[in-house]
Amino acid sequence: MLEVLGLDYVRTGTGERSQERVIIIKHALKNAAIPIVTVIGLQFGILLGGAVVTETVFAIPALVADLPRYRAA
Repeated sequence: MLEVLGLDYVRTGTGERSQERVIIIKHALKNAAIPIVTVIGLQFGILLGGAVVTETVFAIPALVADLPRYRAA
């Protein structure tokens, strides 16, 4: 977020005398959220993959038992 606040389009919005809250929400937050959402999505995939491997290795029927049902849908 700190890197995005120093970029040109955010400083331009500040120069147009817009409210600081509007600049942060409209310009900075939307662009700063892209890497955060990417990392969260990747971490969720790793978490799901690890759960499937763990349940398969230790024969715990929780998520793995439901996978064929979701594949058919």
